[in-house]
Amino acid sequence: MGFRYLNGLASRENLDAFLGLMDLAAGAGDSADNVFELTHRLRASKPMQLCLKRLAQHPASQALIERRYVGAPYDSAALRALPAGTLGHTYGTVMAVMGYDINFLETGLFRIPGNRCRLRELPRHRDP
Repeated sequence: MGFRYLNGLASRENLDAFLGLMDLAAGAGDSADNVFELTHRLRASKPMQLCLKRLAQHPASQALIERRYVGAPYDSAALRALPAGTLGHTYGTVMAVMGYDINFLETGLFRIPGNRCRLRELPRHRDP
């Protein structure tokens, strides 16, 4: 069976990296350290670097990154009140079911441009 993208990525190194991410995701309910490690690994990924490069070409986006703007804190009850099937509703529900603090952030997280980009994008997905 042929795949559009996977055939070109199926090296031992890439498979090991993917399985490492899956292992961290599977254990995310056991330790917040797993969540932070996932964030660190994804921040250095090629897609994140492409995202940062693209945002740097857009003056308003670049200004938000330089200002370190991330938006208002999440409101767990408001997210869960969004229509079922929306990303915000699903995210709020999963965070509540797993017992995660929806506004818990690692110290120093905002000083890293890739994280700032990721955290700036997250609030856009919670709007109805």
